[in-house]
Amino acid sequence: MPSEYTMETLPKPNNKLVTISEEAQTTRYVWKFWWWANESMVKKETQLFTDELKAQNLETSGGYTLSQYNDPWTPPFMRKNELWIQAK
Repeated sequence: MPSEYTMETLPKPNNKLVTISEEAQTTRYVWKFWWWANESMVKKETQLFTDELKAQNLETSGGYTLSQYNDPWTPPFMRKNELWIQAK
């Protein structure tokens, strides 16, 4: 959330499925890719990401998080996906 907000001043969600929680600050490495994020694509992109992190001698901890940002009707070439991993 923008820095001008606190947990007390954030707007309340109008959907009971949406929750707001506070997390400790972390640093994550992010790898962007496009197209459908099916199992084989995620496996391929994870390997490319891992190779790049090793090439740059960057240490990580934990597993990967896959983030997808588009609705099902977005054409594959316009779909935005990210892999996140926490820095050590």
